[in-house]
Amino acid sequence: MPVRNFEQRSEAWPPVSFTNYRYDSERVVLTGESGSDGHPAYTLTLKEFDLLKVICAAPASTKEMAARLGVSHSTVKHRLDGIYLALGMASRAGEGGGGDLDTKRIRLIGKLADEGFLQYGSGVNEG
Repeated sequence: MPVRNFEQRSEAWPPVSFTNYRYDSERVVLTGESGSDGHPAYTLTLKEFDLLKVICAAPASTKEMAARLGVSHSTVKHRLDGIYLALGMASRAGEGGGGDLDTKRIRLIGKLADEGFLQYGSGVNEG
């Protein structure tokens, strides 16, 4: 399923669940296809994973995500940088092409879906 544009806030956002991950002490290890040899593909902190779930659940501004998580706007930006770094993507500020945050989040969601970490569709329960 193609990732929807974040500007289309009036449309229903499809249910999403994460697949191919495990909790490991203070971290979440995403072990998609590139991690099938037993090595983790990506490792996030628990707080970064919480933010990632918010990003993938519904379109929201950075300030809206901060409110949902009960953290500051700058904390969300800091965690976003950590997510981009962990997933091998350029940071928010340093990403080429000068794309806005919504475009970068769409690419992030697309990367996760392409690598087998996300599943969209009706009847999906968040893990």
